[in-house]
Order: sequence, then C-alpha cells, then structure tokens
Amino acid sequence: QRRVTWDSRFMMKDHTSHDVGAFPSFKLYSATYSGPTEDELRAKERLLLQKERELRERENLLMQREQQLPVGFRPMNWPRCWPIMYHSISEEIPEHKQSLVRRAYHLWYYLCFVGLWNWMAVTLALNFDVAALVDLSRYIWATCIAFVGPPLSFKLCYLKLYKACKRGSSLQVFFIVFGAHIIYFLLMFGGFSPVGGAGLYSMIFATRESVVIGSVYIVSTILWFFLCCLCIILFFDARKLRQEEADAADDIAADLLQPS
Repeated sequence: QRRVTWDSRFMMKDHTSHDVGAFPSFKLYSATYSGPTEDELRAKERLLLQKERELRERENLLMQREQQLPVGFRPMNWPRCWPIMYHSISEEIPEHKQSLVRRAYHLWYYLCFVGLWNWMAVTLALNFDVAALVDLSRYIWATCIAFVGPPLSFKLCYLKLYKACKRGSSLQVFFIVFGAHIIYFLLMFGGFSPVGGAGLYSMIFATRESVVIGSVYIVSTILWFFLCCLCIILFFDARKLRQEEADAADDIAADLLQPS
C-alpha cells in the first residue's frame, strides 16, 4: 500500500511498505503550479459567451414585452396575495385629496374587522342557543356582512371615491352609496335582530344571558359606534372637499370673465 502526505518542511513522505519491517523513506519533490491549460481557458470563455448571449436574449424579450404593453399600463399590485388591480394612492391621487382617500382606505379595513367581530359574536350566541339574540336567518345575515359585505363595499363605495378623486370627476355616486352605508351601520349599531347586528339592543339581552356573550356583544357595540362616527366624519369631510373645489372653480371662472 502506498500513501503520500506533506510534512511541515514541504517534504513528501513516501510511505512505501513492501514488508512489515520497512521504514518510511523521505524524498524531496519540487512543488510547481503551471496554471490552467489552454483548453480549460477556452472552455471557460465559451461558457461566459453563452451566458452573455442568454442574458441578452432575456433583455430583448423583456423589452419586446414592455413595448407591447399599452401606454400608461401599470402592473397589478393589490391585493398582494392575489393582485387583481393597480392601487397606489401616492401615485394616482392628487396630493390635496390623498388624506381623504387614505382615511377611506383604512376605514375599509376597519369595516372588515368589525364585520368579523360581529359574526363571531352572533356565532357565539348561536352556539349557546340564545334564542332571544340569534336564529338561523340572523346568522346568515351576519355571515353575509362579514364575508360578502367588505368586497361589495370596496367596489361600490371605496373605488367610487378612489376613481372620482383620481379623475377629478363628481362624487355624487359616492355620496349616495356611502350614505346608504352609514344608514346600515347605524342599524347594526342599534343591534336590531333582523339585520344580524350585535349592537346595543342585542347587547342588553346578551348581558342577561351570559357574561361571556355579553362581553363580546359590548365590544361589538363599541366597534359599530366608532365605525358610524368615523363614516359620518369622512362623509362631511368629502362634502367639504367638494365644496372647496367648487368654490375654487367659481373663483377661476370669475377671474377669467373679468375684463383685463
């Protein structure tokens, strides 16, 4: 058996054992490095050229795709989990309207949370079989509010405001739809059973039935109250913004009509 190792003085030990009693002999070898061969360099050069061609082809393909896109096209970015539309308040909404649209956007998220909490309260009452609070029809209403209401609210209400502020068009449709939202939220805050709301009226019965259910209904009532208040404030702020824009347009028209 032959085994070669390096010692600390750059000498190689030649452990050649022809018999059991043989001693290892030491031989000095010159350690020289000639570098990569010409064939290896050519192979690396071919590999680099191939990668460069692939990168150029990808770059040309991306440029062709960008040229095929319509003018003003922007990639979809909302929602992040499954983008279906482009949404950017800072880029698409004029600066003096961004605060209003951003508050409406955050208010929509708050609506999603309130709807889920309301559904949880009604589900809890249904599991405890509290007939005075909920039945199957009220539970169905609460389920629709929690899972169907937010997408409809986003499309019919928030997007109306977003697009109107983006294009500078009228907010009349938004005021009608958002006003209907506020009326419905007030009914939910009142806790009237037919609409599936875990609000004030239902809270009174819930506190009599159970401490746990009563506590959940109290929180739900408070959430609906704040939602109503925030929606009313947003409604009047939008009207104020529309009035300011109308006054500014009238002033510009009056200045143009005045003789110089």
